[in-house]
Parts: sequence; structure tokens; C-alpha cells
Amino acid sequence: MLLVYGGALNNGHRARRLYGELYPTRRLPSHDTFANTYRRLRETGKLQHREPGVRGRPLDVAVDERILVAIDDDPDDGH
Repeated sequence: MLLVYGGALNNGHRARRLYGELYPTRRLPSHDTFANTYRRLRETGKLQHREPGVRGRPLDVAVDERILVAIDDDPDDGH
């Protein structure tokens, strides 16, 4: 994606058109996606928007704590 964006001289509309020509069977990103991906890489050094494996709601530490306490308190846990 970034190579296509560079090849389109950092023009999102051109990049989208070129990407569609090069990869006709792939989902076509919006023109903003090219610039946003480039900016994110420049600012953070990462391509991913989120940490790998993190999806949906943010983690709830209180829930995790209750689960760990329940596991520790379970007499049938096999320890």
C-alpha cells in the first residue's frame, strides 16, 4: 500500500486508482487510508492501528482480577 502511495506521488486519489488496477481482487481502501497509513508509520514507526490481538472493547482490569481470584479460590482446580 505504501509503495503504491509513493508511486502515486503521495496523492490518495491516484493511489486508490492505481491500487485498484494492480490488485483488482482486493478490497479497495479509501483514498484517506493511504495518507493515514503513511502518517501513522511516520509518527509511530508502526503500521498497525492497534496492538496485535486487541479487538473490540478495551480490557477491564477489574474483571481480570475477579477471574484470577476465582481461579485461586477454586478447590477443584487440580493443584
